Amino acid sequence: MKTGSCVTYTVPQHIRRENVEKAVEVFFRVNNVYRDMVIRVKDGEEVLCQFKREHMAPGEMEKIAIPRVLLDKVKGDHITVTVEKQ
Repeated sequence: MKTGSCVTYTVPQHIRRENVEKAVEVFFRVNNVYRDMVIRVKDGEEVLCQFKREHMAPGEMEKIAIPRVLLDKVKGDHITVTVEKQ
């Protein structure tokens, strides 16, 4: 996994598809306070999934779940978690 814009780190840092049954939960923190943003999980430039958030802050751990079906679609060797304007 790689961190994109506004994301300081992710947990886990590595995902092994063969160890994921239904979905993998990814936890991360942002680097500033944000309102009305979208969390995007990307494979290169292709958006695999996105999640809307009204408020995010560095002191709060964010959590998303990435389904195994989407992990199977990844062509590259990593995915990127970014936070962007809606």
